[in-house]
Amino acid sequence: MEEKYMLAYDCGTTAVKTVVIRMDGTVIGESRADNPLIQMNPGWAEQDPEVLWERICRTTKDVIKKHRISPQNIAGLVFVAHWKNIIPVSKEGQVLHNSIIWMDSRAARQAARLNEAAGCFVGTGQEYWPRLMWLKETKPEIWDKADKIMGLNTYFKWRATGQFVTEPSDDFIHAYNPAMQEYYNRVLAAAGLKEDVSKFPPVRPAAREVGKTTPQAAAEMGLAPGISVFGGFGDLPAITVGTGCCQKIWRTYTLEPPHGW
Repeated sequence: MEEKYMLAYDCGTTAVKTVVIRMDGTVIGESRADNPLIQMNPGWAEQDPEVLWERICRTTKDVIKKHRISPQNIAGLVFVAHWKNIIPVSKEGQVLHNSIIWMDSRAARQAARLNEAAGCFVGTGQEYWPRLMWLKETKPEIWDKADKIMGLNTYFKWRATGQFVTEPSDDFIHAYNPAMQEYYNRVLAAAGLKEDVSKFPPVRPAAREVGKTTPQAAAEMGLAPGISVFGGFGDLPAITVGTGCCQKIWRTYTLEPPHGW
């Protein structure tokens, strides 16, 4: 019986690392490619999602070629990516704006208004919701045309499978915890975003399969169609779970929540 492998992707702010792993957890090897950062103004930080996807495809081809692994022997893919990216995508699948990434702090004015409207400190101009407000207010033509607003992990899964779905660590619209959901609802209302929630992806547990590689994605990645793609993580929760120090986080992000949680 031929040996099967998983591919795990760690997309950080500065680089993509693609790792091939035996099913017993043994790391076989990795490939790395640098990620360019776009800073058009002080405090701004963007990345081109198409360029990041190209890095995913390039490192995939490189690592399986380097270790002489047949694409037919790849059993699954999982993406880990930095959180709170904002990627607007049209109904036709066109990326409408560079990803506004977690370190971007352009939305200071929106943050001040949001904190006042919410009656509590939600965050600075680097927080997720004020950056959504900035996009809606300053780029209304993009906001109106956007059918979907994606994080980076969601974008990679969408490119790989055609499925629009996020995972709990990068979802700031929905929450399993009722108290957290109440807080999100309050923030979204104060930010003027409540009527826009349909633009955001549904959430699935991190360990669940969300789809399979499409023929187009498989050709771009140098893989076979029909490979299982799993929910994955944001980078910080992945580190936390990977250390084995917090079993409750593992349960929260990988399994369906218990009744009433």
